Amino acid sequence: MINKMSDIDNKFPQDADLEPKIDLDFDFMLNSDLIYKEIKKLNYKQVKVPTAPMFIAEECVNNSTETLMMLSWHQTSMGSKNNVQGYVLELDDGSVDSQFKQVYCGSETICQINGLSSNCIYNARVKAFNQAGCSDYSQIISIPSSPSKFIFFNKLIFS
Repeated sequence: MINKMSDIDNKFPQDADLEPKIDLDFDFMLNSDLIYKEIKKLNYKQVKVPTAPMFIAEECVNNSTETLMMLSWHQTSMGSKNNVQGYVLELDDGSVDSQFKQVYCGSETICQINGLSSNCIYNARVKAFNQAGCSDYSQIISIPSSPSKFIFFNKLIFS
């Protein structure tokens, strides 16, 4: 086998160019007319960030028998109603170090919040969003939770 390999090696020209021959010169023509026609058919819709929503104060109420609150809002301009994908509602309990926390995210414009603490003034804000981004926050609305019910018994002493 070694002899065979040696014979093959001797028969192979030592000065052979083993580099592949690539011809970089070629003709390439792109017909862009069809591409331009398709681009002209496209309909572009400019999407803007929605305007800030606004709370409907007369519909934002708390239930005096339970610790729940109803909040309602609407979009401020007619044109941006169709432009809104959803809303983010945030709430804080009005205390000094309280931070706004997201309590709702969706497409509805009304939200019922349960499990509120008594004797707190809650602050709420809402913003709208779409594929272009988020609106500014609405003005903050402050709503007190239902007050605690204290029952005092008067002790009558008869003598």
